[in-house]
Amino acid sequence: MKLKLLSLILIFTISTSYAQLNPVTIIFKNGDTIKGIGRKKVYTFKYKIDKKAKAEEFEFSKIKSVEIESSLGEKIIYKFFQVKGWANFIAVEEVVSGSKAELFKTSDTFNTGGMMGGMGGQSVTFYYIKRPNEDKLTELGPYSPLTNDLKAKVKTYFSDCKILIEKLENREFKVREGLEDIVLFYNNNCE
Repeated sequence: MKLKLLSLILIFTISTSYAQLNPVTIIFKNGDTIKGIGRKKVYTFKYKIDKKAKAEEFEFSKIKSVEIESSLGEKIIYKFFQVKGWANFIAVEEVVSGSKAELFKTSDTFNTGGMMGGMGGQSVTFYYIKRPNEDKLTELGPYSPLTNDLKAKVKTYFSDCKILIEKLENREFKVREGLEDIVLFYNNNCE
């Protein structure tokens, strides 16, 4: 009985914290800026000027960036792009910015179901990359040796930098341990 009650409390806490509206600053592509409270949805951003106001939703395609203050006081900045081959815009967090390449990520948690009726979660991070002159992101995918050959995608994307490819082949850089370091090296050492 106690386990079921604890599970229900946990589910309620997770679902209410997910639905919570946090302080936000939205910068639109036309240059306008608004502040209020809101949260990211799948393809839109829900916004209110305050708790009593009527909610509005803005399509990601209209937004340049959003800064959200989490309940823990952390600031998260999302940028909005299309991915090559996709129709919709997605919200991504910038991991590395640079003059030659920019690395972005999305993180999702999936319920996997636990043993004996408990809940479990699996967090998956998907990586995207683009050069500053590109409008759309290139999907690198998650780091998952079973389902995604991330190293091959990285080598293809950075094929214009022979020294970086050599370092990847010699295992001086390991994709699993340092995608950020690879992008930083590219920005600082490649043409």
